[in-house]
Amino acid sequence: MRLSSLLSGAVGVALTAACATGTQPPAGALASAAASPLAIPSPTVPFLRCDTTDLEMRLIFVGAGLGNTGALIEVRNKSNRDCDLYGYAGLQMLDAVGRPVKQPVVWSDGSYIFGANQAVEVIGLPAGTVQITPDRPVPGHAYIPIAWSDAQEPCSTVAQLRVTPPGASTSLTIGTPTPAPGAASLLTICGGLTVNPTRAAFYR
Repeated sequence: MRLSSLLSGAVGVALTAACATGTQPPAGALASAAASPLAIPSPTVPFLRCDTTDLEMRLIFVGAGLGNTGALIEVRNKSNRDCDLYGYAGLQMLDAVGRPVKQPVVWSDGSYIFGANQAVEVIGLPAGTVQITPDRPVPGHAYIPIAWSDAQEPCSTVAQLRVTPPGASTSLTIGTPTPAPGAASLLTICGGLTVNPTRAAFYR
């Protein structure tokens, strides 16, 4: 991933882990969604929120630096209609048997790994895009950046993530990456989880 600007994280807004934003985008958000180094598809007009059943997700990247870790959840529209995402996803950490992990989750427009002052924009997800891949960013897919500390106790072992798309009331559960064949698929998350705004594809 190209992380050319590692900036201090902004103060997060606390949330209940399984909740997600449900507001409509403000005027001007549609226009700003086109600003990207890739040829990003335009959102639908009027705004048409993606339902949870329209989507598939995968945790595609985990990277660390200076005691901080960042990860990306890639989101693809698997339905036969174009739709949009806007805002923050809800996250609930789960253990290996699906029990909630007691760590705080906050929404924030910044994190050490992904930078400060991240914009909240409408992300267009057209139907018929290629499959999720960790190899490259995909125009027409969305990305949910998440971040946490490597060492700020308390720490918890996380095997799954329950993700509620922005504005939705139902969730998808995804696994964490397996580091090697036959190894346990686990993350160690310390000091709570920060969720940044859902964003379009970008260079890595």
